[in-house]
Amino acid sequence: MRDFTRRLYAAFTNRGPGYDPPARSETDLRAALADLADRWDRYADRLAEGVPTEFYADLTEPQLLEAAHMHAFRNAASDLREVERTGRPPHALMTDAELEQYGAPEEATS
Repeated sequence: MRDFTRRLYAAFTNRGPGYDPPARSETDLRAALADLADRWDRYADRLAEGVPTEFYADLTEPQLLEAAHMHAFRNAASDLREVERTGRPPHALMTDAELEQYGAPEEATS
């Protein structure tokens, strides 16, 4: 009887085995951010379909805009993945104080 009462109390107070809302919400957030990065990559791929890939291609104004949007979406997706992986902003988006704290990427790799 005591086990039933303890489990019932745990159910009412949202405690007990298998109940860890912070871990679950972080996992859900990471999954949502990864999905968002994938969607941005897919959207950039769709934009790339209308842009010629030749080296000396003459681009029209709408094609230049599409190329700029494609580049921005790909950068945003890679920045988001880097934030998920490292837990810090990408090097290009760091403030001066963060750069002093973490150092240049060349220093970290050597």
